[in-house]
Amino acid sequence: QKTKPLTGICYRNKHKTATICQDKNTESLKKKKALAYIMKKRLKGELHLLDAESKQKNKHTFFVDSKKEVQTFDLAGHLNTAPELVDRVYNRPTLQTLETKTIKGTMEPKIIQKLARQRKHQYKILSQRIDRERKMFVISQKIQTRKDLQDKNKKVKVRKETQNSAAIYKFESKRKR
Repeated sequence: QKTKPLTGICYRNKHKTATICQDKNTESLKKKKALAYIMKKRLKGELHLLDAESKQKNKHTFFVDSKKEVQTFDLAGHLNTAPELVDRVYNRPTLQTLETKTIKGTMEPKIIQKLARQRKHQYKILSQRIDRERKMFVISQKIQTRKDLQDKNKKVKVRKETQNSAAIYKFESKRKR
């Protein structure tokens, strides 16, 4: 499915049609931005960003009384969990929970790997949506600056347009009567 370019301008009847087309572009862009924001929010709520690779690692400090205790410190014993589950940041059951309750879900390595792949794919989709939302924001800024440039006020270009930001202009303040 091909999408139409977001910044197409049609020139038919001097300047009237061009402004109408730009208005349509800004409205469609606003709708697409809103939809992208909703989808991004839904994905974030689903994934919780618990095991994201780019996330900063937690630093948890345990206090002990002597250097001898530091050398003999057992993290699994202190957290009251199995040694295999120490690396998990979320949903780390205690030994008592493991003994009393049955584990829900699968324990087969193939299925666990498949779920990890699916989760990684979802994170990839989320990062793409975030990038797309950022690009749409830049495009809307560029369209808005083009609209502002159509005014007859004096303007001075402060910063050039880049791929990640619109051009910045300084307008002369004019008092409206």
